Amino acid sequence: YVFGHSSPFLGLGNAFSLSDRCAKLKRLRFRSANAAGVIINLQARELLELVGDGCRDLSDASLVMLAARHAKLESLQLGSDCDRITSEGIKVIALCCPKLNRLRLSGVRDVDADAINSLVKHCPNLTELGLLDCGVYEESSLANATSLRFLSVAGSRNLSWNGAVLSWSKLSNLVALDISRTEITPAAASRLLEIENLKVLCALHC
Repeated sequence: YVFGHSSPFLGLGNAFSLSDRCAKLKRLRFRSANAAGVIINLQARELLELVGDGCRDLSDASLVMLAARHAKLESLQLGSDCDRITSEGIKVIALCCPKLNRLRLSGVRDVDADAINSLVKHCPNLTELGLLDCGVYEESSLANATSLRFLSVAGSRNLSWNGAVLSWSKLSNLVALDISRTEITPAAASRLLEIENLKVLCALHC
């Protein structure tokens, strides 16, 4: 299902009437924070994948309710400037959705070490992590995220490249890394290419 205020598939006005038919729904895509508010009222406890676009007004409070009601989520992707989501919201995702294997967030202003450590501790199956266009990001805290196979920090700013390279080199299962649209230095890029298990390094528009 796909719905949102501009969606041709399912309007918000119909969402409540369909709530009792969503018990076995596995995948859902929505547009806008308003649509996220409606999802909270759906009886879709079996959701495995949730993809949201236009989440600029999505707050930690709404995110907490989404996560708490969908504990079986394996994939959560929220895009388009999630600047109202904080590290506290990410920690709740980790606690409420331990089965996550894919998490992609775009535009979060600050991802601190506690948030990363919560993901590492509570989501042992996390193989894909995308922190795109983030303002501040504790890259060194990923050193223990040994389950990761794909990592994207595309567009993220204020990265400490020495710490990042040291941290990521410890990820024995990491095979793909996206550092596009960052300010990586040539020296750091060369060191990343030396990571033995890394098969793909994407560095567009750096």
